Amino acid sequence: MNKAVMRDAIESERLVLFPYTAENLALFNKDLPAFEEKYGVVYRGEELDYLLTGFLHKLEKEIAEDPENYLFFTEFLIVLKENSHVIGSIDYKYVPRDGVTELGYGMNPSYTGHGYMTEALKAFLKLGRELGIRTVLADTLPDNVKSQNVLKRCGFEFLKEEGNLWWKYRMDGIRLVKPTSEYAEQIEEYRREFPEGRMRVTYNPERIPGMDHLEDYESVLQWLEYCSSMEGKISWYMAVRNSDGKIVGFSCLRHSLAYDDDDPAFASHIGCSVRPGERRKGYAREQLRLMLDKAREAGLESVRIVCRDINIGSSRAVMANGGVFVDSIYGELSGLTINRYDIRLN
Repeated sequence: MNKAVMRDAIESERLVLFPYTAENLALFNKDLPAFEEKYGVVYRGEELDYLLTGFLHKLEKEIAEDPENYLFFTEFLIVLKENSHVIGSIDYKYVPRDGVTELGYGMNPSYTGHGYMTEALKAFLKLGRELGIRTVLADTLPDNVKSQNVLKRCGFEFLKEEGNLWWKYRMDGIRLVKPTSEYAEQIEEYRREFPEGRMRVTYNPERIPGMDHLEDYESVLQWLEYCSSMEGKISWYMAVRNSDGKIVGFSCLRHSLAYDDDDPAFASHIGCSVRPGERRKGYAREQLRLMLDKAREAGLESVRIVCRDINIGSSRAVMANGGVFVDSIYGELSGLTINRYDIRLN
């Protein structure tokens, strides 16, 4: 692969994404073998049928007419580093309108199942952020589950069904990610940001809501092993900000109240926290909304959520997501008064 002549290319761990320019696309359209030789690649992408060929000739003219904005609508070829095979393409469809554009992508089916498109899309969204794009829309066929999963893994949220299924990605939004060793250092930083003298919100003064049982382990890696062992009973999620990959919140979903180690009267299905330095930005409300989707996926029809009576921010986040106040109860052992809420999920 001759990366030296690939103008405006971007890279990920296993891939190189490089865009069609007016020059290289003219060569591609005229003489594919010459294109492959110049760039050191082997084309194994989408079938060059009359529809794709016609589109590429049209794209060549559009790039020539608007070279300053071509990154907003040209196709980027997806190239495997290990063998220089072009395996697919990805593109934004038009110059953003009020910060909004659409996304398209495709891949040779022979290369699916290896996470290549997810990796390419994550790198491509980073480029979009650098270009100033604020919101990205995408559509999938109702039965194209693989494509839908790619979008979900990259933080897209379902928007509506209008013929196809439509999805939305906000550059300044958050997505839920299961904690892994890759985030161990960030998880430790998140824990350290909570001061020892913080307001007590659980019966265990050492517990950070959403990071349940981390206080029981000497290291994050040991805790992650415990999290894995509780699969199907308790699920932990990090709220990761799309713009910079920073953990801004933590949540856990108990698939049954029986898995809460608190007194049954104080048990809750969902526990959440927001990083102290990231509060009052709407993350609590959005994180809980996303967690309710996880509860639906787990088959729950309703959830019980509790918070301290003096925790006004948490109460507002719960009620904003459909929480119905049940009652307030006092814990004699903890000395805390707790508000209990129920949320119907159907």
